[in-house]
Amino acid sequence: MDLIYQVLILVVGFFCLPITVLKTRDFVNPVTLIYICFFVPSFFATFRLSGLQSPSWQLETYFLLFCALIAWVVLPTLLICFKKRKVNKVDVLSNLNIDYFRWKKATLFLFWFVLLIYIFSNVIQSGLVIPAFNPEIANEIHHVFPPVIGVFARFFPLVALALFICYARERKKIYLILIAVCFLVPFSRLSRIDFIIQLVALIFLNAELKVIKFNKKHLLLLSFVSLVMFSMLAELGSSRVNRFGEYSITYFDVIDWKGSYALPESIPIIYAYFPLSFENLDHFVMQLKGHTYGLASFEWISIGFLKLHMAYPELQDMIHIRGLYDPISTGVTVPTALATFYLDFGVYLSILPMLLYMFFYLFFYFKKTFNSFYLLGFCLFSYAFSLASFQSFIVHPNLYWQLLFCLIIYFYTRKVKP
Repeated sequence: MDLIYQVLILVVGFFCLPITVLKTRDFVNPVTLIYICFFVPSFFATFRLSGLQSPSWQLETYFLLFCALIAWVVLPTLLICFKKRKVNKVDVLSNLNIDYFRWKKATLFLFWFVLLIYIFSNVIQSGLVIPAFNPEIANEIHHVFPPVIGVFARFFPLVALALFICYARERKKIYLILIAVCFLVPFSRLSRIDFIIQLVALIFLNAELKVIKFNKKHLLLLSFVSLVMFSMLAELGSSRVNRFGEYSITYFDVIDWKGSYALPESIPIIYAYFPLSFENLDHFVMQLKGHTYGLASFEWISIGFLKLHMAYPELQDMIHIRGLYDPISTGVTVPTALATFYLDFGVYLSILPMLLYMFFYLFFYFKKTFNSFYLLGFCLFSYAFSLASFQSFIVHPNLYWQLLFCLIIYFYTRKVKP
């Protein structure tokens, strides 16, 4: 079955990727993103480079991946083919329809508000402004925030995007410094995922605004900085596994690496975080004993907006993926975004929420040049889909709280025609 899946991935990519790029005249489109970030890791997972992997997956797992291929690549490609292409190029920045004075005021207010909320969360959870000074505590709280205010503490992706628009308008370096602060603050509790989320969102925003144009010198510098940052992130991951010096274990050992040991440790780390997530998906499919019929796929409604877990505390346990199965390793625990849809609807109906969320993404993609709300919404959905091979950011309440605030900022800053 692995060989069939590999051939299927290659054939679909051979036809769908060139079609969408030529039709949209845009390499950065939803189909190329989800193919590279989701299906390429699943392709490499079938090479079984870890001793933690089984010789083959369950048939239901292959069918689940096939449904995702249809919902996230094949059907969107057909939709893009049949949608009328606009020939005229649009100056996205001038087309945002914003009162810039209000935009700047709202952005700076949001920056300081989110920064103070984040620091306050650090203090009340750890007693430290920078919990990283006590790595054990930081590791325990790196993705857990206090109720209510925790919603705003995770707004740095939105803040970074809004600041980048300010930089695009004024070209003042102060905005780049503030963006750097947005990137660095999550490291105060040793969180890596917030850095990656912000980076992906900004890459997509810059692709639309074309503020930073890369020549050969810039590309070399970017490659060097990216290498340094990834090495730091990899070292942080390795430190977590070793309980910050208590043990001496490499990721080669953690995942029982079957490839060459001459490779840098970053390779098994990447394999652990992305391709091995599909092995966890297979374990989840094997071990799941019941379904939740929409509660998990619409967590942003049930838990995020309606707060049903406050009246029914058992609700969070019902949709908490990590508590519903035994992962392949304590160092590799996430089972991709598909686990959420499988938890709700099983293998046959899981394609329905996949199609719905891809429709949301395509909706923002097609309207991204209309105004600031659609543009920022497209960038936020891009980070969620780019990490679908890791976990379900697509359904996480934080994404939709940020979208809601995008809408509020849009109504506050839009230019009203007389």
